[in-house]
Amino acid sequence: MKTFQLLLLSLILSNIGFSKDTDSTKALRDNIVLNNTITVYDRETIYIETGINENKEIYFEAVKEIMDSSKTMVIKFGEQPFGDNNAYILDISNPFDKVLKYKAYIQLNEGQYFEETSVVPIYPHIHSMEMWPYKIRCIKLTEFYLQDSAE
Repeated sequence: MKTFQLLLLSLILSNIGFSKDTDSTKALRDNIVLNNTITVYDRETIYIETGINENKEIYFEAVKEIMDSSKTMVIKFGEQPFGDNNAYILDISNPFDKVLKYKAYIQLNEGQYFEETSVVPIYPHIHSMEMWPYKIRCIKLTEFYLQDSAE
């Protein structure tokens, strides 16, 4: 059953398409990464080059294109058809050899406060998908850390 669920999730993820105007190679928006917090707006695809500093902390840099896939996170966010409805989907990849954990905060409308939302850990070298059944203006991803297991 677990194999079937993973196969189904893989098929869903492979069919998620974001419109061409989300191509991050056009121009980098200011403040994609600020104080190790990544901000992603509706219909954006961004590339984040990652590394680990001497204090064993993860650092990020937004880039226009993938230069080294072994250290680049690909983050896609936006409204997509899901069954008979639409949903806001966050697709994020983990280039690390460990489980990647983080916190996410969503903003529903411009000018409103950000509220924390639940997210699952991302296992090494795979994509994770989060989904919400309502409109989200943008999402902030922060407090990233690596762990040996998801627990």
